[in-house]
Amino acid sequence: LSHAVMVECANSAEAYDTALKVVKNALCTASEDMPCEKCGNCLKIINNSHTDVKTVSPQGNTKSIKIDDIRFIREDAYIISNEGSYKFYIIADADCLTVQAQNALIKILEEPPKKVIFIILCKSSLSLLETIRSRSQIFGNNGEVINKVDTKRKNLAESIMRASLKNDKCAVIEFVASV
Repeated sequence: LSHAVMVECANSAEAYDTALKVVKNALCTASEDMPCEKCGNCLKIINNSHTDVKTVSPQGNTKSIKIDDIRFIREDAYIISNEGSYKFYIIADADCLTVQAQNALIKILEEPPKKVIFIILCKSSLSLLETIRSRSQIFGNNGEVINKVDTKRKNLAESIMRASLKNDKCAVIEFVASV
């Protein structure tokens, strides 16, 4: 996957479920039928206790994601993963990022740490700064690539997303290895 994946979906719960499915596919330790929903990683993700999977969502009375939330991600992202080969940061309802928080997010998207993937969930990518959109691979809720990239990258991203949505971890690994 790209270091930053944006999923546009009108239904926040559906978008979050899609993000968790991608994360479980990537971190599941089962040899078949992934995600297995039974291995330690899957169970921790389901229970929201996996140390390598962090979610940021709107908080407080203003229902916004503030700069301090993104500063936490920027600091934490440089700490090596504990249990998996990758760290995932899910930014739910990213439409609620303040302008200051979006500017802070740009900094880490420009020079992301290795083995860190940001999954940005929003109702409309147009609610985010162009600099965030340009550093993300944008998908619709049906897995369709929305932003324009070169054909080879677009086809690869579509294949990876389809394989992830079908729970085909082997295909995802094959596509990533081909890069």
